[in-house]
Order: sequence, then C-alpha cells, then structure tokens
Amino acid sequence: MERADALGAQVADLVACDGVRALALASIPIALASGDLPYALIVAVAFIDGAGFVVSYVAERGALAQLVPQEQLGEAVARNESRSFAAMLAGPPLGGLLFGIARAVPFLTDAISYAASTTSMLLIRTEFQESRVEGQRGGIADGLRWLWHERFFRACALLFAGGNPIFSGVYLLIVVLARRHGASSALVGVMLGIAAAGGLLGALLAPALRRRLSPGLVVLGETSLTALVLLLLLLTHNAILLGLIVAAAEFSTPVTAPAIQPTSGRERAHTDLNFRV
Repeated sequence: MERADALGAQVADLVACDGVRALALASIPIALASGDLPYALIVAVAFIDGAGFVVSYVAERGALAQLVPQEQLGEAVARNESRSFAAMLAGPPLGGLLFGIARAVPFLTDAISYAASTTSMLLIRTEFQESRVEGQRGGIADGLRWLWHERFFRACALLFAGGNPIFSGVYLLIVVLARRHGASSALVGVMLGIAAAGGLLGALLAPALRRRLSPGLVVLGETSLTALVLLLLLLTHNAILLGLIVAAAEFSTPVTAPAIQPTSGRERAHTDLNFRV
C-alpha cells in the first residue's frame, strides 16, 4: 500500500499562499479606487502577507529538493537567498518610485508579481508526489524524531529558533536609533540598503564558501557575528555605520543556509525528513 508524499502538499501550499496574497494585495488598489481604504484592511493584508511568507518559505525548501540534484541543493538555496536580498536592496527605492506614480501602483504591482508566481508554479512539470511504502518513515513526527537524534541539526534548529526573532528585531532597533539621532527617511533607506547589500554579497559568495568551510565553522561564525553586532550597536548611532554593522552580520546569513544542507550519504538518505521539520 502506498501513500502520497507530503511534498505535493507543500507545492499546493506554495500555490495557495501566493494566490491568496495576490488577492489580498489587490484589495488595496480596489479600496483606493472606491475612495475608502480602512486601516483594518491594511492590517489584515499585512497579516495575510506575513503569514503567507512563513508557510511558503518552509514549503519552498521542501519543493526545492525535488527540482535540483542533491549535489546542487546548497547552491540553489544560496541563489534563493540572493534573490531575497536583491529584493530587499531594490524594493525600497522601487516602491518609492511606484508610490510617486500613484498610491495604488506599488500594491497592484505586488499583486501582479504574486499572480505571476502562482502561474509559474502551476506550469512546473516536475513530479512532486513521491510514492512511499506503507510503514516507511516520512511523517512530521518522524521528522522531529530524526532531528532529535541528529545532534548538529538539532543544535542548529534550537539556535536559529532562539536567534532569528532577536535578529529580526535588530532592523527595527537600528531604524529607531537612526531616527532618534536625526537621520532622514532617505538616509534610513540608504542604511537598510547597505544592510541588504551585505546579505546579497554573502549569497553570491555562499557556494564558494560552502566548499571551503565546514558547516560547524559557518554556524559558529554567524552566531559570533550576530553577538558582535548586538554589542557594536551600543557604540554608534550613525546611520551609515549602523548599516555597515548589520551588513557584516547579514553577510553570514545566506552562507549558513546552504552550508547546513545534508551532504553525506547518510544525511542525503534523510533529506526528506530534514525538510519536514
């Protein structure tokens, strides 16, 4: 007896998330055209967009393993990270330009981009459903059980679960610090652009660094840099310096993601479980 692999459900999640986000963002231009844009609608759209990002980010990692050969998985993850940081770098000035044309244009453009993403995923011909023999491991519980017995991945999961929320708050912190010490909106934008550029540079160099550095060293380096950033933020309030400090920490972020992809024969055998966690 066979049962469908969860990867098919992950792809369905990707399609559904981007489709829902497209509809949600399209509601803002429609409301603007009608002359009434409730604040509650903005909050709801922001919530839907954020929740959709979380689901699609996780599902994307599982689907990616089916689209590229195992030996190229780390490089594929790095390319995805570079795409994200490129969007962070180009997004603010492009958003300002579109907003200058009309208030509805940035939201309409975003809705179109999600619709295009949904369409492109529907056109993928790769088979995402894998047959499994009854009794073979593959559920979420088995993924968590596998994680608990893999010391390195277990440590990474706990470390990232505790550190990621803190690092996310760093962006809000540097904006508040820069504004409190007289930085203009334009200068804050430059500061955030510098931080994103650090991540983009790290993503571009990630494949080469992955081949030269051990996963343990990469994770240790990222953790150390993040701790150093939190200390250095206490010493300066200059917007440019704040951007450079966060850029140094962001440099390591896209290097870590591909570095911890399964590489050994034993780890590759359990890649499907790795992506269920």
